[in-house]
Amino acid sequence: MPCEECRELTTHLFRGVDDLVNAVRLASEETERGVLSRLTTRELSNAEQQAVDSSLSSGALPHRVHFRFKCEVCGDRFTLSANPTTGEGGWTREGDDVPSPIDLNSPKDAAAWEETAMHKRPWRADFFERIAGEIASAPGPARILELGSGPGFLARQLLQRLPEVTMHLLDQSNAMHALARDRLGELAARATFLTASFKEPDWPDRLGPYDFVVTLQAVHELRHKRHALPLHRQVRSVLRPDGVYLIADHYCGPGGMANDQLYLRIDEQQAALREAGFTQVTELLREGGLVLHRAA
Repeated sequence: MPCEECRELTTHLFRGVDDLVNAVRLASEETERGVLSRLTTRELSNAEQQAVDSSLSSGALPHRVHFRFKCEVCGDRFTLSANPTTGEGGWTREGDDVPSPIDLNSPKDAAAWEETAMHKRPWRADFFERIAGEIASAPGPARILELGSGPGFLARQLLQRLPEVTMHLLDQSNAMHALARDRLGELAARATFLTASFKEPDWPDRLGPYDFVVTLQAVHELRHKRHALPLHRQVRSVLRPDGVYLIADHYCGPGGMANDQLYLRIDEQQAALREAGFTQVTELLREGGLVLHRAA
C-alpha cells in the first residue's frame, strides 16, 4: 500500500517532454527530501554517478531516461522511463498496469494505428514471412488462433499464402475487426472474428484445440509483464498436444524497449514460456526491437 509520502506518485503517461522534465525534477526533489532513493542494477562509476545526479538535479535529459526509485518509507518501487526526444513514456509504480497511450477500441485510434504500423516497423513483414513459413512446414491444413489480431495484417498474409488454413481472430476491439474485414475481403470467409480480451480469465472457454496460436506485437497490451505467464498457460490449454505457439513481441533490453514493467527481457519471456509448460522454446527471429519465439 502506498504511504502518505508517496501516495501522489501515481502511475501515469507523459504527454510530452515538459511532463518528462517535470517528473525528473520531482524525482530529484523527493530524493533530496529522503522519501525516494535511486536504485541501480550495478555500481556506477564516478563519472556515471555525476551524470545521473546532474540530470536529476537540473532536469536536463540524458540520452536515455530510465531511472528506478524506492520509497524509503513504505518500500514501493517506481520506474521513470521515457524517450527524451519525444517525451513518450511515463512514471510507473511497480506492480501497477502501465496505461496505454491510445484507445484501440476507438475507431479513430484504431485507424491511426493501422495507418502507421507498417511505416514505423516495416520489418514486421519479416515476422509475417517467418511465421507463415513455420506453419507451412507443418503437415495438413492447420487450424490457427491469432491473439490480438488487430487490423488483419498477419491474417491476410497467412490466409493468402496458406489456402488450406482456417483462422480464429481474437481481438478486444470491434474497430480493429472492422478494419480486418476490409483488409481480408474474400479471405474473411476462412476467418472467424472473436471479440474478447485475452487479459480476461475466461477467453479460452469453448475455444480450441488449435494447431497453432500466433501473436505479433500484442502481448505487451496486457499492460504489465506479470500477466504474460497466465496468458502462456491459457494458450497451452487451447493447443493440441503437438500444437505450436508462435509469439512475437517487443522485448526489454539492449536493442529493445526501456520499460521493464511493460516488456519482458528475452530470458524472462523464455522462462515464462517454460514455466507455462512448453518444453521446447526456440528464438526464431530478432529484429527492430521485436523477437519471435517458437514454443511447443
